Amino acid sequence: MSRDSSCLGEMLIGFIAGAFVGAGVALLFAPYSGSETRGKIKGLATDVSTKSADLYGEARDKFENFKDDVTKIVDEKIAKLHIKHPKSSE
Repeated sequence: MSRDSSCLGEMLIGFIAGAFVGAGVALLFAPYSGSETRGKIKGLATDVSTKSADLYGEARDKFENFKDDVTKIVDEKIAKLHIKHPKSSE
């Protein structure tokens, strides 16, 4: 098992190193000037940030709705149990 995790760690390091090398090469051969490239990167970062916040909000809302639905179902089931068993301790 230790060997598998070591292999996975090496693969992850290789992937990250490759990503940095690829990003560096892409910047060196970019068809835009530095300021244009930085502007594009800033715009993309802003878009990603906005979309991430939107997705987080949607996921949070869906989770809250799911939690409310589950709570309602559990409460209904508990209520039915009390009706079926009137001799319960409560």
